[in-house]
Amino acid sequence: MKKFKNIIVSPLCKISKAVEMLQTTDEKIILILEKKKILGTLTDGDIRRAIINNIDFKLPVTKIMNNKPLMMKFRQDESFFLEFMKKNVIRHLPIVNENNELVDLKLLDQFLVKKKYDNWVLLMCGGRGERLSPLTDSIPKPMISIGDKPILEIIIENLIKEGFQNFMISVNYLKDQIKNYFGDGSSKAIRIEYIDEKKKLGTAGSMSLIKKNKLRGSILVMNGDVLTKLSVVKILKSHTNKNDFGTVVCKKIINKLPYGEVLVKNKKVKKINEKPKSTHLISAGIYVFDKKVLDFIKSNEYLDMPDLINDLIKKKKSISFYINDKEWVDIGNNNNLSEARSRF
Repeated sequence: MKKFKNIIVSPLCKISKAVEMLQTTDEKIILILEKKKILGTLTDGDIRRAIINNIDFKLPVTKIMNNKPLMMKFRQDESFFLEFMKKNVIRHLPIVNENNELVDLKLLDQFLVKKKYDNWVLLMCGGRGERLSPLTDSIPKPMISIGDKPILEIIIENLIKEGFQNFMISVNYLKDQIKNYFGDGSSKAIRIEYIDEKKKLGTAGSMSLIKKNKLRGSILVMNGDVLTKLSVVKILKSHTNKNDFGTVVCKKIINKLPYGEVLVKNKKVKKINEKPKSTHLISAGIYVFDKKVLDFIKSNEYLDMPDLINDLIKKKKSISFYINDKEWVDIGNNNNLSEARSRF
């Protein structure tokens, strides 16, 4: 029930409140429950009909809910859920137990991923997050909430939607909170393994703890505090097509100097540029590497990602870049956190 709390309301909930919740949920459905049993559901279609019929939004949500939603008893074989939704042309399917109590919610979208990827995704979540103290004094940064979900859960769910199913999470600081929340990933029908950093290993050092025979194809590495609407699959495909050893995802940043820049030569002023702009490519905290990258990382030694990239370049390994032109926030401080909460 915990994972559905953002889409569950009581029968006394006002329509206006339910509508507000509906607009902020990924599931696009509200479940009206009483004693764990489903009384009805609310979707955009119900809202439109209420507007057409000029219903007062101060009334209880039961006045406009669908009081006969299609439901299904729990079964192990999920193919039954998909066939049932296709046959009945529905996008949401509440799953109930023998007592008709809610146990799960199946979404058509979760079955429509065209391709599954065997590539492992490594999420770097071992850092202390000192710039977000005192918030991170009692919680690891990836577990800070954006809305009603931790940063890390949003990242993982976005990757699941793209077809990724194998995850490693590198942990150190307050690691039990992450482990207890996500477990082995079975609740999301994925596989999660943990890389325990006994000491701080930097932003790349924990990769040395991965067993070389585990990787299949390229490995995707992503910071556990980065939110973006960029398609990771597109990055992976670009990396594969270029046949590079590594790919660094970049974000274009434009800096504007608030003053006039004085250009001088031979002790004379040659020109003044008023408030000039400069463009820079910065690392966006997302990388793709050939699985052989593990051969270039010393076991259990501190290593930051820029040092690894520079070392690979010195050793004549081809490193390309991919520009992220979608929304992106690196949640490094309180201003970034506020930005993420408003944009995601």
